Amino acid sequence: MKKTILASLIASTAIIAAPSAMAEEASPFSANVTLTSDYLWRGLQQGSDVDGTPAIQGGFDYAHESGAYAGVWGSNVEFSGASVEMDYYFGYAGEAGSIGYDVGYIAYSYPSSQPGNDFSEMYLGLSYGDFGLSYAAGLDDMPDNIEVSYGTEFSGLGVSFAYGDYDTSNTYATLGFSKEFSGMEFGVAFTSTDFDDEATDDETYTVFSVSKSF
Repeated sequence: MKKTILASLIASTAIIAAPSAMAEEASPFSANVTLTSDYLWRGLQQGSDVDGTPAIQGGFDYAHESGAYAGVWGSNVEFSGASVEMDYYFGYAGEAGSIGYDVGYIAYSYPSSQPGNDFSEMYLGLSYGDFGLSYAAGLDDMPDNIEVSYGTEFSGLGVSFAYGDYDTSNTYATLGFSKEFSGMEFGVAFTSTDFDDEATDDETYTVFSVSKSF
C-alpha cells in the first residue's frame, strides 16, 4: 500500500476509490504480496546493490464502507543497518463529484536499524479520471514530496506515468507497464532519477515485478 498511497505515495500515487454498492458486500480485509527485482521509492534505491536488490513485499489492509482504512506494509531493505521496513498507515478516502480524494498518515519504521531512520508523513491525494496528484508533508524534519501521475489501460495492458519532486533530494520520473495473467500482475517500470547533489550521478533503473492480491 505504501507504494500505492504513496505508492506509494502510494510507489506511486494511488487514490482509494469510495466503495460501490457491490464492493460493500465484499470482505473489508485484503492482502497483497510482491516480488520485485529492486525496491525503488521516489526514485531512490532501498537496497545496497547498485544493480538492484531483489525484495519481497506485502501488506494487509482494512477498508470500511465509510471510506476509512488502515493497514500495514513491509519489505526487506539494506541501508544504514536496516534490513526490514515496516509501514503503518490510516486514512480516509472518498469522492466529491468527479474528484477522488485520499487523506491520511503513514509511519515508516526500520526495526534494528541505526537511530534516526524512522519518520512519518501526512499525505493528501487527489484524482480526476486517469490523473492523480499527491502531496506528502514530511514530519520529523523530513522533506516533502509532490507527485503527478497518469494511469490507463490499452487492450488489457496497464500503462502508468509518474513524475515527482522529493524536496532537497531528487526528482524522478517513472514509466510503467503491467499485465494480468493467471490471477497475478506482471510489471516492468523504467525510472530516471535526477539528484540535486551535483556530486551524485543521475541514475536510470529498470525494475521487474510480479504481484498477487487476495
